[in-house]
Amino acid sequence: MAQGEWIAALRRLAGLVHRAGELPGFSKALNEYLCETFEAGAASLVLVDPQTSELVFHTASGVPSTVLNQARLHRGEGLAGWVCQHHELLNIVDARADQRFCDRVDQTTGFFTRAVLCAPLYRAGQVEGAIEVLNPLDGGTFSAAQGELLEVIAEQVELLVSNAQLIEGLQRRNAELTTLIDIDRAVNAEHDLERLLGTILGSAAEVAQAAGSSVVLCDEVGDGLTFFHAVGPAKDQLVGVRMRAGQGIVGQCVATGESIHVPDAYSDSRFFKQMDAKTGFHTTSLIAVPLRAAAGIIGALEVVNLQRSEEPDLVRLMEAFASQAAVAIERAQLYQRLERRVDAADAQLRATNLSLEAERAKLRAMIEQMADGVIMVDGDGRVLLVNEAARAMFTLGTQRLEGLPALEIENVSLAATLAVGDTDPAGLEIAIDQPRARTLRVHAATVAAAEGKVGKVVVCADITELKELAAIRTELVSFVSHELRTPLTSIKGFLSAMLSDARLKEDDHRTFIRIIDHECDRLRRMVADLLCMTRIDSGRVLEVRWTRLDLLQAVQHVVEAQKVYSPEHTMVIDAAPGEWLVEADLDKIEQILTNLLNNAMKYSPRGTTVTIRLRRDGELVVLRVEDCGYGIAPEDIPHLFQQYGRLQDAQARRIPGTGLGLYLVKHLVEAHGGRITVESELGKGSAFTLTWPARRPWGDGVDA
Repeated sequence: MAQGEWIAALRRLAGLVHRAGELPGFSKALNEYLCETFEAGAASLVLVDPQTSELVFHTASGVPSTVLNQARLHRGEGLAGWVCQHHELLNIVDARADQRFCDRVDQTTGFFTRAVLCAPLYRAGQVEGAIEVLNPLDGGTFSAAQGELLEVIAEQVELLVSNAQLIEGLQRRNAELTTLIDIDRAVNAEHDLERLLGTILGSAAEVAQAAGSSVVLCDEVGDGLTFFHAVGPAKDQLVGVRMRAGQGIVGQCVATGESIHVPDAYSDSRFFKQMDAKTGFHTTSLIAVPLRAAAGIIGALEVVNLQRSEEPDLVRLMEAFASQAAVAIERAQLYQRLERRVDAADAQLRATNLSLEAERAKLRAMIEQMADGVIMVDGDGRVLLVNEAARAMFTLGTQRLEGLPALEIENVSLAATLAVGDTDPAGLEIAIDQPRARTLRVHAATVAAAEGKVGKVVVCADITELKELAAIRTELVSFVSHELRTPLTSIKGFLSAMLSDARLKEDDHRTFIRIIDHECDRLRRMVADLLCMTRIDSGRVLEVRWTRLDLLQAVQHVVEAQKVYSPEHTMVIDAAPGEWLVEADLDKIEQILTNLLNNAMKYSPRGTTVTIRLRRDGELVVLRVEDCGYGIAPEDIPHLFQQYGRLQDAQARRIPGTGLGLYLVKHLVEAHGGRITVESELGKGSAFTLTWPARRPWGDGVDA
């Protein structure tokens, strides 16, 4: 994909930021964006549920969303599960041929998954999942460049999903806080825990006609008990005193969760007399009731030295006071925990915002450093950004343009460029004459959001030199090809007639004629290569004349022809047994083999062997050409199939060639629906492997 398409796609993704406040709406907008960006039949957002570790589909597009929404898979199940587990990109051409594919979702939805491009979402401790696009609308496959773009989009989606989850969490916590406040107002208007407990304990002591009362709480760490609050004569001595769990009447109450009424404390073996010794208070009777909260028993309420110890409903009344105290304490603890969680969430939100700002700054810096000119305007037509390349391209100088109406900038070329409507991915070529005549390829796209038009981004690339070079190259190739074809046809015809004349007996003459014939063949192949290259450069599809042929026989024919040209090399055919009838273009297959064998002999010392291997791989034909030559340096391999690509070693050894052979081989193989790969080691040789379907990859008919 072109760089402009990347920028346009990422700008459209930035338009989804406003939807990151709620996950369902954001996931739906994201899936629509993915289908549009990758021209795919379907897309989905998959997140791992941290509680169950299951994969959850969120509002997929392109398939019945009511069926797939919130559908779950086991962790690691299916292609998306594999991506979530391994945090690696997957680009699957045929999903059903992949053993990791799980067809359970297709069976549920009635969808037919063919090609899948899936990228991981992973941010430790925040978000884990994947985004995937399925089934290109053109029936093809996803490219490597699309995979790279999906990975870049996934990095941004990680932040947006994390932000959405964070905001949802904050909203849930705010709702919890509001509910707690409403409950607190309904139960009691008092918010201060000390005053509230003082009121509750005072009322309990008053109702029980007791000398004092207290609240004992379980320690958060450890298994002890602590007197948290008290009213009565021993208040100051009692608050803060600790006891072991299960110790005394209060300890037994907390341990068993049962209310205990003791009319005579010192006659009860459970009573902890040392507490009176510590406080200087003398206990005669007491009631201890448990404090029950949602988390369980959190402590106990105690009233001592009761005057109404014989009252039958006294314990029930004390339990009612304990319930009020438990609600107050639990609310206070919840407030403390929520404050800590909100503080942590606020800190995380601030960190996320800083990270987003850093990403925005990084994106702006990247745009500023781009070689192409980038101009962005808002919905009102005011300039948002003009990078340095655009300033130089339109000679805008150093004047600050941000915030100015674009139409008020006095620059005819800039005005003509901004007037371009939304372009297709290939862009639009326009000619400008200021400050000098040039040709620009312009990519323009309107940036829109749910609220309407946001603005417009225009990316301009100066292709003047490329246009001039392409025109010169095409003209030269066309001239050479057409000027050489006519005389070569005549020469080839006369030489063939001379070779078939029985009266011509002189060996020397025949040797010279064979040499001339060989050179004519070389020139004819060069013309054929140049004509193919011209067709490729002009954007026309290489014509393939399909026919049924014996591939082994074609290989043998080419080998015999090459033996005449290079008798000092040994050529061996290693073909698997069986019939080798295939559907292909015989001329182009021979052109492919001739180029590969010619290369193998040119780059191999005399006396070495070139091996041609034929194998079957299911419905595919595998042809491999191996030599024992000089080998190819690793840094040269990526440029091997480029137009006019020559190896540095070939130039140093003065090995002749045009640099078109492998370039054309690659296109000819691809025209048959196949591909070519290379393996090489310096000093040991190279191996070129061709793989293509044994049957025509589309259509049923072939030429007889």
